[in-house]
Amino acid sequence: MNRDDIAEARRLMTLCRTSILDAGEEVENARQARDPISIVYNLIREHVDAVSGPAVNVNDILPKVLARGCTKEHLAETLTEYEQLGVWHLNHDRSIIRFAASDGDGLDGL
Repeated sequence: MNRDDIAEARRLMTLCRTSILDAGEEVENARQARDPISIVYNLIREHVDAVSGPAVNVNDILPKVLARGCTKEHLAETLTEYEQLGVWHLNHDRSIIRFAASDGDGLDGL
């Protein structure tokens, strides 16, 4: 065994680690892609980014949710889950989504 053999063994070990980590990331991404709550959240996030506004109307999101094969119930679950996590705030009738402020006050104009 010489230095070149050791260098090649280290290179192969690094490639194996990278491959394992990439495979784990792909599995996690595939799981999230099938999870209706994640699908709905991503749709909302994409819509907020597209309109560049401080808030979005749930009625604007619903057609996108249904088009992706999710249901109104999935939308309602997502709204509740992320509101409880403090990611966003909903108005009283749950028709407007406003993302929580990043400055730490959590009110974002509410």
